[in-house]
Amino acid sequence: MRPAISHAKLGLSILRTQTERRDFIQKNPVDTRELLVEELISGQEVTTIGLVEDGNYLPGILCDKFVSQQQPLFAEMKHRFPSHCPAETQNSINKTIQNIVDLCGLKSGPLVAEFLVNKNGQIYLVEIAPEVGGEFLVESLLTDDYGVNYFRSLARIATGQPANFCTTSSQLRSTALIIRYLMPTDGQLKKVFFPETLLTHPGLKMARQLRSDNSKLSTRRGNLDRPAVFSLQGNYAELENLERTAEQLAGETTIEYFKSTNSLESSLPA
Repeated sequence: MRPAISHAKLGLSILRTQTERRDFIQKNPVDTRELLVEELISGQEVTTIGLVEDGNYLPGILCDKFVSQQQPLFAEMKHRFPSHCPAETQNSINKTIQNIVDLCGLKSGPLVAEFLVNKNGQIYLVEIAPEVGGEFLVESLLTDDYGVNYFRSLARIATGQPANFCTTSSQLRSTALIIRYLMPTDGQLKKVFFPETLLTHPGLKMARQLRSDNSKLSTRRGNLDRPAVFSLQGNYAELENLERTAEQLAGETTIEYFKSTNSLESSLPA
């Protein structure tokens, strides 16, 4: 349950029983028309980014997405490329996107979509939008480094030229990438300290503090208050090891907060 008009991650609650629903309404007295109630579906989340040219969907990349099961609920914690989804599922996702493009009459431009894939392989559309994908996915993967340039192809479409958008380059197909975000706790941020083992890792692509020092962070703001992010790249054969390493380095990253008394406390991300 969440506000009908809100950022997707703000004000969200999971209610599993009738008692929890009743208590929620009593504690949050609002017009019920202002609430959006959805079935909670479990499964692997995926993000796909591509382009539309002359009404045809051109698939770009498909990544697995992992979200927080604690506050902030459903905030993006990690992206994994390539996806573990079977080729059949990926084909179904691409066909679904093409159907949506046809129904909406979209002729050209960027397109990003998110899906849930349950244990039976059924796919559920979470959201789709004619915009450039975020979360550093485009900047990390669809670049000249991997024989693809998303933004150049997008500019060509906008000026009536052929997109020349192809994501089957050997460089991209042999690449593994993990993008790992660190989750906030409630408090005033002092500083983020990345471990030396991360900063000297041969696969380090980026390590950034996303919120400035002294910022007030809240778990109720979802993705907006994630304090930091880093990414590691390697060869496709190293994906499993790369993912384990990213989790280890996330645990070694220190996020320091001020207490209300201005003394310092330190917390490590889950």
